[in-house]
Amino acid sequence: MNKTIAILLLLISTVVFAQRDLITKTVEAKKGGTFELEVNPGDISIKTWDRNEVQIKVDGLDDEEAEYLEVKTFGDKISVRYKSRFGWGGDADYFVSLPSEMNLVLITTGGDINIQDNINGSIKVNTMGGDIDLQNVNGDVQLETLGGDISFKNISGSTSVSSHGGDIFGGNISGSSSELKTMGGDIRLNKISNVKKVTTFGGNIDVKESSGDVELTTFGGNIKLEKGENGVKAKTYGGNIFIGKANGYVDANTGGGNIELKQITGSVKARTAAGNIHVELESLSNKDSDIETFSGDITLLIPASIKATVKAQAISVAWGRDKNKIINSDFTGEIDDKRGSTIGNFAINGGGTKVNLKTNMGGIQIKKK
Repeated sequence: MNKTIAILLLLISTVVFAQRDLITKTVEAKKGGTFELEVNPGDISIKTWDRNEVQIKVDGLDDEEAEYLEVKTFGDKISVRYKSRFGWGGDADYFVSLPSEMNLVLITTGGDINIQDNINGSIKVNTMGGDIDLQNVNGDVQLETLGGDISFKNISGSTSVSSHGGDIFGGNISGSSSELKTMGGDIRLNKISNVKKVTTFGGNIDVKESSGDVELTTFGGNIKLEKGENGVKAKTYGGNIFIGKANGYVDANTGGGNIELKQITGSVKARTAAGNIHVELESLSNKDSDIETFSGDITLLIPASIKATVKAQAISVAWGRDKNKIINSDFTGEIDDKRGSTIGNFAINGGGTKVNLKTNMGGIQIKKK
């Protein structure tokens, strides 16, 4: 028993000896300079202060591991790196305080990255296994994680966001051309400006408001855009599409689901392999609109004062049905049965921009708005 106790005491004393107090490094910094931090692995937390210096606090490295922590300066650039001699070190936490007017490059092979305060500069963040969280950035932003969620808000600059296995949650983005992508998760955004592409390979897309032409694509989920100030292209390989408002063209395509488009100002191209389509037009551009479902009903709401030429075609409809019930319109026009199809032609207010409606197995309604 005494021998066992002695061994335990020896082990405890060894652990205590190996422990190290919080490591603190302070380096003079220049506003507008660059701070680089590369660790293997570890969590990174950034906050700003009003001092012209960078302070790094490291928690979790023992005496031997601390020898591999390097802090170097090159002009206005500060570089901090930790990589153990074995290639993978202990799991430590890195707390950094720095001026708000700095460019950041943050890399960790495994851990979360959090930026708490305002940053006036560019940011490049990469983690191989963790979440990314930041807000209030005035500069270009590049965020990438191989296995985690990305959350951000209030970015003024070009933005590139990529997650290989997580969700993306975004607040306001304004700046030049931006792109958001995840290989397997949902994307939820508040107000975006000049975001060219939003893509997920396995989840839903939900956007409150967009300005600038935007392309929304999911390979397996629903797409929802409440308000688009410009053109919208939405494509899903299996899900529903909803657009609450768009002041421009709309191109909506789903491999299987319903399409609902409201308050549309401009041309419409809508297509679903299996589902209903509901379109509400405010006005038309000089480009034709094409609305088609291979199995489902089509409903078109159009202002009574608009000039449009509407052609409606219903194919493979049950024999003997009333043609005026297959194609039902509030506008005067001609409806005929031809070779297994019911075709309606409507020259609204003398005719104008063409609107083509086609369903292979369903009915068509054209209503005054």
